[in-house]
Amino acid sequence: MKSHPVDLELEHVLLHYLSEGSWRLMDMKGSGVNNTTRFIASGGERFVLRLYETHRDADKVEFEHEVLLRLVEAGLPFYTPVPMYTRSGHTCVRTEEGKLAALFRYVEGRPPELQDLDQLRQFGEAAALLSQALAGVRTEREAVYPPYYEIEHAHPRCSLEQLLELCTAPPEPFADVNQARLLADLAPAIASVKQELPELRCLPHQLIHGDLNASNALADDAGRICAILDFEFVTCDVRVMEAAVFVSDLIRSGESAEGSMRKIESFLTGYRSVIELTPEEMRALPLLMLLRRLDVLIHFLGRFWDGIDDQTHVVRQIAGMHAMTRWLSQHESELRQALTRGSGR
Repeated sequence: MKSHPVDLELEHVLLHYLSEGSWRLMDMKGSGVNNTTRFIASGGERFVLRLYETHRDADKVEFEHEVLLRLVEAGLPFYTPVPMYTRSGHTCVRTEEGKLAALFRYVEGRPPELQDLDQLRQFGEAAALLSQALAGVRTEREAVYPPYYEIEHAHPRCSLEQLLELCTAPPEPFADVNQARLLADLAPAIASVKQELPELRCLPHQLIHGDLNASNALADDAGRICAILDFEFVTCDVRVMEAAVFVSDLIRSGESAEGSMRKIESFLTGYRSVIELTPEEMRALPLLMLLRRLDVLIHFLGRFWDGIDDQTHVVRQIAGMHAMTRWLSQHESELRQALTRGSGR
């Protein structure tokens, strides 16, 4: 595998962590949209260097790292990232440009496709084991990210009212006929989600990962889930939101409802082998699936208005939420039947 000299910005960061000076940048691609990942070789070991691109808030990173360090004590059967300490006793540093950075040890594995039903069941079990462990984590720091249902705080540049205004009077570059139609269709669904949000505050709460998906996991050569990664958005939220985040990603355009339902049931079978949802949590799942899509749409719209991303990410999320609303309008009763099958309650 080829390697290259580390540039000056990364070298400035690595000086805080490693005593070995012969650092090399590996030819390995990191996944993710929000942050930059670089793979480093040094002294016969490999490391993962993470540059946080979405924000420069040390409180958010320090809370994430405190949770990760406490998870080590949980004895989970899969790897979760462990932030390394600098020589001065910190887990993150700032680059000369002011970005936050952290270093982790590299772990073998590849992102799972999560299309095979048995692997989906395994992932559901892993998600529930993680949820169970996070329920027992107590931190000194307060969570910085708000829960999903506080959607008005999802992005400082994009409120729910601004999104509703965009739906009814879309500006360029979202004003073409197709985009305008999709946005107009979304307005009632967004208004309905807003109206139902207060009910979520009564559900069981705990720490959640908040972004479980295939890109934030690793599988070994046998296809077994061996790691769950990227705890950037860990926060205190509705417990069942953990499952809702992943289930919402199983609704994909072009796939039959029957195929999606089989995948959902496989994931939930694994999840329920560890945690049984309450009837109230099961009733809330469709709403939470929409809330997840709404949150991601607001996130990328805010990034677009901040000049971080172009409109392609926003267009993709508009289409994704539109597909979700259509799917739920046609198949919510089947989803609710799937939720009650196998329930011990």
